[in-house]
Amino acid sequence: LMILLTFSYVVFKQFVAQPIKDRTLHEESILAGIDSLELGDYDKALRYFKQVYEIDPKDSSVFLYLGMLTIQVEGQGFQGRKVLENLMGSDDKNQIRVLTGIGLAYSKEVEYSASEKSFNKALDIDPLFQPAQINLGVAAYYQEDWVRASNHLQLVVKDGSQDGAEIITLVQSLIKLWEKENDKRYLIQANQY
Repeated sequence: LMILLTFSYVVFKQFVAQPIKDRTLHEESILAGIDSLELGDYDKALRYFKQVYEIDPKDSSVFLYLGMLTIQVEGQGFQGRKVLENLMGSDDKNQIRVLTGIGLAYSKEVEYSASEKSFNKALDIDPLFQPAQINLGVAAYYQEDWVRASNHLQLVVKDGSQDGAEIITLVQSLIKLWEKENDKRYLIQANQY
């Protein structure tokens, strides 16, 4: 009888109590991760999404968050890209974000040709998707293609973006064009921003 009770207790703890505890922690971690994102605490959000992944590595609902935060917070392009690639073709509503994230990962790895392909695929879905447009401009900037950089970034700024980083990169691109071509129209354009 004692052996049966001990066995029953072990089975209960292992196959009933632990899964319930893990599921609760899983759900709480997802909510806490999303709350942290909304508060701008990206390090904390990443920790929560990693915790979710450890509990259930097959839960693709966190792959987008985990992949993007791995790239942007930790600067781990390769690891983040691998997480995002798990979503390719399986999550149509987030495909544009997945492609942009993969492009960011390639940019972190200084593989601009691959990053541009990914950003362009995102823009094939929505030509006005600002994150892909911005990052395509930034990739062109790092390749010292000032014309392409300024073209992409002007589209975003003219569309109403007020982000200082892309405005600064746009102005820097226009100044580089002025230095290269000695054409004052680039300085006049830069002065408008």
